[in-house]
Amino acid sequence: MAAAQARRYQVALGLVFGAVGLAAVALAAVRLTRRSPAADRMLAWTGAGRHAPARARTVEVAVVLALSCALSALSLLALRPLAHLLLEPGDGRTPEAVLALPGSVLLVAAGWLALAAVAAAAGMVLAASSQSTVEVLRGED
Repeated sequence: MAAAQARRYQVALGLVFGAVGLAAVALAAVRLTRRSPAADRMLAWTGAGRHAPARARTVEVAVVLALSCALSALSLLALRPLAHLLLEPGDGRTPEAVLALPGSVLLVAAGWLALAAVAAAAGMVLAASSQSTVEVLRGED
């Protein structure tokens, strides 16, 4: 009964933490793009290609997202054997609690990860196109 009542709060907290994580990924991608626009333009002019810095940033964001996903999965797998102690210590009269992850949760997590990737890509595109080459090389904001 207590677990059923607490589920609404757990879902709400999960949504808040997910939104904060989504914003953090998008802001980190924008910060990566704005970190050194002059160096990016100079690399493009020296033969590295116009899209080389953008590809490098995209790979960096993808690696961060993949690593965070893997660490989240590992932490859940590490907590799974302890679920009966963490969720419902009880005195032996109550049924044992088990940490179960339905497929819908994994589908929502994959969707949230895709949304974070889209938000990061959109932030990088907007940040990269916000200044002209002349403004970048002059150092104007």
